[in-house]
Amino acid sequence: MAAQHYYFERIGDVWADPVEAKLQATFSSGVATVDTSTTDPGLTLTRDTTGDYDVAGLPRGRRVHVTGCYIDPASDTPATTTVKAALPRSFNATAGTGKVLFYRGDTGALADPADGMRVFLTVKVETGVYS
Repeated sequence: MAAQHYYFERIGDVWADPVEAKLQATFSSGVATVDTSTTDPGLTLTRDTTGDYDVAGLPRGRRVHVTGCYIDPASDTPATTTVKAALPRSFNATAGTGKVLFYRGDTGALADPADGMRVFLTVKVETGVYS
């Protein structure tokens, strides 16, 4: 079977199905600064508690699927205490929200990413709107 290729287009507030939303942010002192040149408009990443960050502004729809979530540790030789994993959690298509949890490499505990670390998130949302 041939691979399916999805295309979408935003026309005003109408999205064709499925919608792919991308977010890139850099951390400093626990604050995620969204890179507006590489992030879709309206997406935010805000610290909830240590190592727990809220994603908001996703297109709303019927289903959501996280297709990519990874970190750039800002070092070729990161310390064991550095965050080593970014895991998506609790994404909700009808609310247009979700979370990214960050875990340390040594203890597995939640931790805020180190200064200069970046996160990359890609999500597909089935909106049910076709154009």
